[in-house]
Amino acid sequence: MENEDNESEIIRVSISKAGMQALNQIRGLHEKAQYLLICGERRDANGNFYLEGTEEEFDELSDDLTEEIMYGLSPKSRLPTLRAAHRRMDPENAEIYG
Repeated sequence: MENEDNESEIIRVSISKAGMQALNQIRGLHEKAQYLLICGERRDANGNFYLEGTEEEFDELSDDLTEEIMYGLSPKSRLPTLRAAHRRMDPENAEIYG
């Protein structure tokens, strides 16, 4: 029997400062999405923000963002920034907003 590798590949997604601020204001995120925002936030040598995490963490955050945007759970002024952040993380699924 083959030994399966249980470690997930680490994904890195660049994101704007405004995007990070908007993401950090969302309440009620699923556990892995919250973990990604708390532990995965990084800055490169130039001070640019990025998130680093597993595909599973990004999938949960994408699901939470879809719900946040589709149901207008965040203030309208924050929605364009959340849409932009979602397009950076999950371009395929973020296209549902047009």
